[in-house]
Amino acid sequence: MNRIITIGREFGSGGRTIARMTAEKLGIKAYDNDLLVKIAEESGFAKDYIAEKGDSSPLSAMIARGLSGFGNYSHMTAEDYLWKMQSKVIKELAEKESCIIVGRCADNILRDSADCLRVFIYADIEKRAERIVSVYKDNGGEPPQK
Repeated sequence: MNRIITIGREFGSGGRTIARMTAEKLGIKAYDNDLLVKIAEESGFAKDYIAEKGDSSPLSAMIARGLSGFGNYSHMTAEDYLWKMQSKVIKELAEKESCIIVGRCADNILRDSADCLRVFIYADIEKRAERIVSVYKDNGGEPPQK
């Protein structure tokens, strides 16, 4: 049986780095951005669209449609289809090999179907802000501090 680790994370908390380091130590593959490529191939959606929409469950879209009075549950939306394809790719990876999967709601997708350790990486806002500036060189449009 394959062992799967899912890593959810707050932006800037270091979840991707922790996943990469853990995968190296365990000798298994970590799927992060390359997972987007696999989902894009399977779904036909652009990688940027998947990056934007793929980390949320279709439940929120379904609730919004229902509350707006435009809820037609007999037709699959783009988000529903993306969720279906993302789930398929993640389940196939879990069946194929032991691995680490970063984000993409993998903890929820694999909740009933895999021997899975679910981890969530977080940090306080000050530490995340420091890391975002140092790693991603993003200071939110503010001039650099001297």
